[in-house]
Amino acid sequence: MRLKHWLYTLLGVAVAAIAIYFAMNNQSSTIKTQLRDFAVEDTASVTKIFLADKADNTILLERQDDGTWKVNDTYLVRPDVINNLLGTINTITLRAPVSKAMFESVVRRLAGNSTKVEIYQNNEGTPSKVYFVGSSNQDHTGTFMLMENSSIPFVMHVEGHYGFLGSRYSTHLNDWRSNTLWSFPGEKLKTIASIKVDKKRVPNMSFEIKANETNGFDLYDYQGKKVQGASADKIIFYVKQYESVSYEGFEETKNESFKDSIISNIPVKEVFTVTTKDGKVISIETYDKPIQDGKDYEDNDILYDMDRMYGLINKEHFVIIQYFVFDPLNVDITFFKP
Repeated sequence: MRLKHWLYTLLGVAVAAIAIYFAMNNQSSTIKTQLRDFAVEDTASVTKIFLADKADNTILLERQDDGTWKVNDTYLVRPDVINNLLGTINTITLRAPVSKAMFESVVRRLAGNSTKVEIYQNNEGTPSKVYFVGSSNQDHTGTFMLMENSSIPFVMHVEGHYGFLGSRYSTHLNDWRSNTLWSFPGEKLKTIASIKVDKKRVPNMSFEIKANETNGFDLYDYQGKKVQGASADKIIFYVKQYESVSYEGFEETKNESFKDSIISNIPVKEVFTVTTKDGKVISIETYDKPIQDGKDYEDNDILYDMDRMYGLINKEHFVIIQYFVFDPLNVDITFFKP
């Protein structure tokens, strides 16, 4: 009897172990299925990404025929930012399931504060992936995410990345907009109709460069008169400075009244205007950037930033620009003497 009892006991343990084994395998399989649903293996097939948060902010990213991306059907997207998102979409992986103790809390947080992500592939009208991106876990090693129509949230991460992934799914427009002001690489320089530099503080040093009928450029003074004998090499050299010009970023630390006070109270330094042959005009006015308790390199008091200034693009967008970028553009008409 005692031997039979032990045999039944051992049989029971074996059956329990087998049950636990299959249960764990089933759970693992379920997790792997959920994981495959988050990642997109072929990001080259991604043609559209839609992001929406609980505050009704929306971002629509669309791939163009030339491989670039546009945001909200208006602005070019910064290549580094869209590549970062595509890389995340491709390499996102499971860090851990959400613990039972955290389960209800995480679900509530995702319901109250998350970003909905819709990923479209191959120009299809229906998204291939839809999920919600929430906050980070306590040690900031992962981000809570939930597939649409699923009740199982996960802690997701990218291998080798420490930190919150939610910022890569930003619903803030300026995070996506390209900071390129002018871009005329290679042969596209020939699409420039004119470049005008209006030096407001020394008007007689202003000039304009205009395309001529022979695919070259001519120089005109501040009165609009063609300058005879200007160096053709220097004109071409100057035009090439516009192949790629960017601003540093948007001034988002100041309110609108501050921006208005800069425009109203600080005289314009220079106005750079580029017009293309198809009639597109991009102009930027530049202003000194005030600073408090400023010191120069010799510890003298200064009123304005020596590295940066403000710019107003097409009377609309208030940005920060660097002297390092704009100094090569900021010449006067005497630069073009032979």
